[in-house]
Amino acid sequence: MSFLKRQNLIQPTRPGPGNGRPHYKVEFEVVLEVIDRNLYYKAVWPIGNDEGVLPGSEGWTNIAAAFPPGTN
Repeated sequence: MSFLKRQNLIQPTRPGPGNGRPHYKVEFEVVLEVIDRNLYYKAVWPIGNDEGVLPGSEGWTNIAAAFPPGTN
């Protein structure tokens, strides 16, 4: 998520004195969808923006091994 920092889309959170170092907070949505025996996933930012898929966060994985033999 470094691109968010580089493009100044997020700003650091500055804690009060003695409460730690400045850091970045990014809240995003993880979208999971089961299609047949595959799991589709993506991370979306900002939350609720279906077109805001974070680069490198989208993909598929096969979950067939999680089903008993003969499952339709």
